[in-house]
Amino acid sequence: MGTMSTRQPDRGACPPGAAREVGCRPCCGTTPGDKVVVVPHWQDHPPLPATWQRCDAGILPLWWDRLCSQTSQQSAALFAAGLFTEDRRRPIAQWYNPAYDSALLVAPETSPEWPVQRFGIFYAPAGGGFTQVHSNPHEWHPREPRKSPTELEAFQAAVAEAERFLQVEMDFV
Repeated sequence: MGTMSTRQPDRGACPPGAAREVGCRPCCGTTPGDKVVVVPHWQDHPPLPATWQRCDAGILPLWWDRLCSQTSQQSAALFAAGLFTEDRRRPIAQWYNPAYDSALLVAPETSPEWPVQRFGIFYAPAGGGFTQVHSNPHEWHPREPRKSPTELEAFQAAVAEAERFLQVEMDFV
């Protein structure tokens, strides 16, 4: 009776997504009667699980470094009404992924004196860079604090959208 072994297929030996049992394959060193289970290419090296950690205590220095690498320090200081130079704007929600050195931030992006305030979603992808995620506007009117959407409602909506973004981003990692 033959033995059972699991082998990675030769590149190009089976169509993508195929998993099948095959008989004797001289290239694998099997003998007639052995069964070889072929594992599809997409299972060759599954990505390492990446963990997003919530850390809202203070804005990570990563944001300032990434922004300065793309612009001058003067431009970085003015970006999003000084959000990254003065850690005074609250509330924020922040996630960090140490495995990929990436981060996601929800924070106010407008100057405090503007009549309409807005939360922005900012993303620092693995490998460098910085971008603002374009999403639904998460706005509130500070002069009408009880009128919906309130600051809390706008913040919660932005956090929910950021969490959906993280889920999609993880599908591509």
